[in-house]
Amino acid sequence: MANPLQQNESELQIEIQDLPPLGSKESAISIALESSPPPLIGLKTLPSEIMAPEIQLLEGQNFGNLVYKRAVGIDVHSDSMVVCLLTLLPGDCLQDEFYQSNCNDQSLDLLVKKIEEYCPQIICLESTGIYWQHLYDKLDTVRRALKEAGKEWFHIHVVNARDYKQRLGSKTDRNDSLNLARFALFKDTSPSFIPCLDVRESRVVHRALVSNIKSRQQLKNRLHKVFKQVGINVDHVFSKTQGEASCILIMEALRTGNDPDKLQRLNSHIEIMREQYGLKADTDAIAAALRNSATSTYAYLINLIYEQIADISGTCDMLFERLKKQVMSWGSRELDLLQTIPGIGEQTAIRLLAELGTDLSNFSSVAKFCKWLGLVPGNCISANKHKKVGTGHGNRYVRSLLIEAAQGASRTKGSYVAKRAQKIKEKRGCMRGVVATAHYLARVIYAILRDKTPYEEPGEDVLVKHRLRRAQHSIRSLTQCGVEVHGSLSLFDKTSGEVMSLSARGLSSMPLDTPEVPATPEAPATPEAPATPEAPATPEAPATPEAPATARRKSKASAKVKTKRKGRRRTHAHINELKVPDVSYKPAGTNGPPK
Repeated sequence: MANPLQQNESELQIEIQDLPPLGSKESAISIALESSPPPLIGLKTLPSEIMAPEIQLLEGQNFGNLVYKRAVGIDVHSDSMVVCLLTLLPGDCLQDEFYQSNCNDQSLDLLVKKIEEYCPQIICLESTGIYWQHLYDKLDTVRRALKEAGKEWFHIHVVNARDYKQRLGSKTDRNDSLNLARFALFKDTSPSFIPCLDVRESRVVHRALVSNIKSRQQLKNRLHKVFKQVGINVDHVFSKTQGEASCILIMEALRTGNDPDKLQRLNSHIEIMREQYGLKADTDAIAAALRNSATSTYAYLINLIYEQIADISGTCDMLFERLKKQVMSWGSRELDLLQTIPGIGEQTAIRLLAELGTDLSNFSSVAKFCKWLGLVPGNCISANKHKKVGTGHGNRYVRSLLIEAAQGASRTKGSYVAKRAQKIKEKRGCMRGVVATAHYLARVIYAILRDKTPYEEPGEDVLVKHRLRRAQHSIRSLTQCGVEVHGSLSLFDKTSGEVMSLSARGLSSMPLDTPEVPATPEAPATPEAPATPEAPATPEAPATPEAPATARRKSKASAKVKTKRKGRRRTHAHINELKVPDVSYKPAGTNGPPK
């Protein structure tokens, strides 16, 4: 029998040669053994002369927790893929096969074909940058075809590499792929959220739109710096420095310079623009803001930046129209539902659906969804001590959209979201209130996309409850400080017409028609006592000598208010000297009604 390695290459089914180092451009898909360097083979029929894959006997391991019996681990690089096919055999042993492939389209097709022939139950793919996406699209196409045909299909988990690193000192590409396959066998993975193909394509368009928006903002910031360099200060006369009216007047001012004849023509031009665009600033203020000392070089730079901003703005418009058509093709119903939320308009709803899609069933709970967005504060507890932890990282595209929507919703008058945001701002601060409102919007979005129902405004007024609770707490703190408030405060609700009483015990409702208390009869006037003779004036005591300055400072320091912290409450030693207007009080420790 002739050696197949000596035959013509066109007649060979499999080509065998030494494998170059992993990651080189000359490497093709190969099988690797633990004991020797992996040879390079094709993805066709394996000859009988090739050694069988290595079989590892794993003693003492608990295989009762295994979920799958055939798993694939793929270590992803920019120019190569290292694959491990791991199979559980009878007798508690694992068989592993290692392959290596280039990242070009033809090699990946051969790799996907080999994986399909292996019939895995789960594939664990490392998420390295964007290099995993091309292979994932090919594997997802095969998976959907098998699922539609009613055949046995496989799961694809894209995992973060930082959670599955090999231990220090034994990290190789083969060990990484083997490690991923072992985690996949036990289903001990945390897969990333990968939406369907339509949503992935919309994501690409949306992220290109975000990139162009950032580039346009960078150009606007650069234009503002050039304005400051030549003395153009139009921030206080134009509400939008990149608007149409401001661009026309600025370019006219750059062509005018300091020529008196041209300045007169510029003033007349300003009058026309004020009437046409409704500019609020007067003509003299606009003319003074446009006075500049720009040379031809600065004028050229400003004109160039304006052209770049116009080009990028046109690109953003085209990308958004493309994104809108894609989202409307598969999520028109959800688009209408999201617009019922305060603070979310059409553009924000389209961009949210482009990132999230319409199916959030990958998240088992709303808490995990908010954690994925990076809107939930973390926990750091050690020895029963709670440390401050931020919200952590998340999907920055959806997070930024929700932060913008929260800022808009907090300005919506009369809505529950605005009142809730104001309550948190008063309690925790402005920025915490914005992030908490974004967290609330994320929970609402999850419920809407899960139940396919519109947003309903809650009926309770959280802001009124919060402020009444603060007033009740203030009354209690007065009691603890030694001031006793007798009676209660009468409150009238303008919306419901209800009369309520607020005291240290709480809030209670009062009937509208309370019976009038009969007036008590006045006591008879007592006869005036005869005037007592005035006592003789006592001689004045001699004036005491004035204390030195140091003694006066010490006496003032000792007379200052001494506060004792206990949590957030403060007790004042000089509370007996307070004069509370229109409030009857008595010092602590005394009995009887106030005088």
